Amino acid sequence: MELMDIRQNIRKSRATLNRWLRVIQDDKYLIRRRRIKKDPRYGLMFKSTLYKITIKGLRLLSRFGVDVSKEIAQYEKWLEEINPDRKQDKIKKILAAADRHDRNEEFMADIAEKLKKNIVAP
Repeated sequence: MELMDIRQNIRKSRATLNRWLRVIQDDKYLIRRRRIKKDPRYGLMFKSTLYKITIKGLRLLSRFGVDVSKEIAQYEKWLEEINPDRKQDKIKKILAAADRHDRNEEFMADIAEKLKKNIVAP
């Protein structure tokens, strides 16, 4: 809170900031991890809350112009590690898209030929 005031000259109450973070969390842009420790002497001890930006949040940031390519690449790599079939599916999708692109070019060339014949023909 103090750093926001010093560096960005933004003065907001903790409650306001928590409400904003809650809205962002409800929209699945952040994951909130509340850290509570049980101490035998003092009971519950609240530690700082950790926030993690989800892939949905990273994609939103990239649309705003923030370079998050490393984070997205890390996420993709992690997904491939936990699901080895994902890499094969990705390769299949790329090959299918390339095949569609080739067929699309042939289709467009065919249309261009027909247009030339119809326009040039008397």
